[in-house]
Amino acid sequence: MPEAAALCAQAVKEHRQGRLDRAEALYRSALSADARHIPSLQGLGAVCLQKSRLGEAAGCLEKAAALAPNDPSILGNLGFVLNRLGRAEEAITPLRRAVELAPASPAPRTNLAIALMETGRLEEAQRGLDQIVARHPELPEPYNILGSLHLRRGDLDAAVSAFGQALALRRDFPEALNNLGNVLSRQGQHARALESYRRAVALAPGFAAAHFNCGTALAELGRHGEAVGCFARTLEIDSRHAGACNNMGNSLLALGRAGEARAAFERALAISPGHAPAHLGLGISLTALGHLEEARAAVAHALERDPALGQAAGELFRLSARLCIWDGLAGRRADLALRCREGQKIDPFAMLHASDDPALQLLAGRNSAPPPVRPPRAAVDKDRMRVGFLSADFCEHPVAYQVAELIERLDRGRAEICGLCIHPSPPADAMRTRLTKAFDRFAAVGHLGDDEIAAGMIEDGIDIAVDLTGHTRYGRLGVLARRPAPVAAAFLGYSGTTGAEYVDYVIADAVVAPSESAFSEKIVRMPHSFMPADTTFAVPAPPSRAEAGLPPRGFVFCSFNQAEKLTPEMFAVWMRLLAEVPGSVLWLSASAPARPNLCAAAAARGIAAERIVFAGRVEDRASHLARLALAGLYLDAFPYGGHTTSNDCLRAGVPVVTMTGRSFASRVAASMVTAAGLPELVAADPDSYAALALALARDPVRLASLRERLARPSALFDMAAYARAFENALETMWRRKLRGEAAQSFSVD
Repeated sequence: MPEAAALCAQAVKEHRQGRLDRAEALYRSALSADARHIPSLQGLGAVCLQKSRLGEAAGCLEKAAALAPNDPSILGNLGFVLNRLGRAEEAITPLRRAVELAPASPAPRTNLAIALMETGRLEEAQRGLDQIVARHPELPEPYNILGSLHLRRGDLDAAVSAFGQALALRRDFPEALNNLGNVLSRQGQHARALESYRRAVALAPGFAAAHFNCGTALAELGRHGEAVGCFARTLEIDSRHAGACNNMGNSLLALGRAGEARAAFERALAISPGHAPAHLGLGISLTALGHLEEARAAVAHALERDPALGQAAGELFRLSARLCIWDGLAGRRADLALRCREGQKIDPFAMLHASDDPALQLLAGRNSAPPPVRPPRAAVDKDRMRVGFLSADFCEHPVAYQVAELIERLDRGRAEICGLCIHPSPPADAMRTRLTKAFDRFAAVGHLGDDEIAAGMIEDGIDIAVDLTGHTRYGRLGVLARRPAPVAAAFLGYSGTTGAEYVDYVIADAVVAPSESAFSEKIVRMPHSFMPADTTFAVPAPPSRAEAGLPPRGFVFCSFNQAEKLTPEMFAVWMRLLAEVPGSVLWLSASAPARPNLCAAAAARGIAAERIVFAGRVEDRASHLARLALAGLYLDAFPYGGHTTSNDCLRAGVPVVTMTGRSFASRVAASMVTAAGLPELVAADPDSYAALALALARDPVRLASLRERLARPSALFDMAAYARAFENALETMWRRKLRGEAAQSFSVD
């Protein structure tokens, strides 16, 4: 009809001048006059596409294609929109027809290749793209699609080449820049990837995917504060981007902002209820907030939705352990072991609790350690070494309790001692104040990215980097992956191998590391125990039993290990001891959520709940050490035994019965009691462990003799000698590096 044609002509003019609302109204008026007016259907479809109303655009173009089945332009545009809608299978038919009708036109061929690629027909897609670039070598878009195809196949070098060709033809090509960044990210080149993403964002400020990828690259570089900003910008552009919500939550967790992280994960799940990583992130944030039961349910949901999510399996194991939910424990342990052998990333710290197999722990470390970023640095001789201790725990934390006096005692004539706090938001407490004064230099660097921390260490001339965090919370092995010091050593905070090839040494001893077979590092064996102590204060007199919440009479078995370290196997041994020693109690410090399950486990073994006594919180560490003296005997956990808890008991004069396994974590208490001069407290298996504990509980004279021996000076608490040995260990590592020798295990005099 003439009226429709006239209205359409006016609409086209408005459309060309960018007045989309006016153009849309005129197209609709034309279609009211003639619903079969093909140019108006095409025009309205184009306006809807520009307004991101893809469903309406597809509807208009489908009507136009039905009226003009041999128009290659309409068919090509329909295929393009269907691709954008994720309906690639439907797009193939109109695009094939468009190619037949206009074989010289590159656009439908390119869009057909995209549809074929999205439906998994990679060989056919590549043949089409090869034809296009052969006929039209001047066009950048086909090279961009070809790069995406190579990326999907995992041929990263070919992908880089194709994206490079696209950018050589068109420097201001944001999609190609974004795609190039994706390849660089896959190659682990996150800094270069970030540059590419940022160029894409500068060219296309509304490009949500590029903003999201900027955030992801920043997170990989440890720059989580900046990453949060990028994810927020992504959500401003696309409010239903579940991935941006999820990744924002992960970065907020890394910054220690668990409450905000929880909100981000909940927003992701409101958008996409089946988003498994968001369920996992929600669980981790709830754990940080202390809501363990809710956290366990969230992590279980994650694993149900994605059974291949290894991190969720590890987190579910740890939460079950923290709650002392032991049903199905054997199956969870076997599942983690299988996943580890398959190469899945399982939290290495979870594997320390799940298995006594050091080979599995090595696998877990290797699977999780960031890859090396730079080659090793050469050493430069100087008058004294500069040693940098990296830790997220320079505050009221067991690691700080153990290391503080060592830092204070190190001879500044031999080494300058620097502290780098990698906690994202460290608490200001008395221990932090003490450590700040103890170090020659102290810097809070947790807010910086891995590159920035490493660059600062290089600028400061750090010769030996001593990592105290490993694979525990807020660990930053990515810093060591950048080789910020000629020598790197793991110490104290993580009782196992890091699995990282750029960590040269682990500081241990002959008891915890009798063999090197399951360590990626070379072993530095301290002369007695690797575990330092804090002997700078006297242990106060103990409170009364009533003040400590203990019954007035009866033998006190004690185990102040975290609930996560308690296992049904060892708990059964402890219950047998209670049954054999009438009137005795088991004194635990398990958190409130685990207590009902422990009482139920005791009742199931015939032990009344009132014989399980839970310790309350005390004001300070000195008060905690004082009350420990009320225990008759300390029972170590297995396979992850007591570390600071066992050291505290020995310091308070309480004998520790322990059992050695195959792993570092299972042998720490054995190392300490041996250094304390009481090697007879080390058992080889559960039966001998139980027999030893029972014999001591029944023999007050022998127990008193052990306490008397603990009161004597011992190597365990000779911190002057320990500091000299530690200095010798550092000196040996450093001199070996100066001579150009490879790292090698050695024992310290």
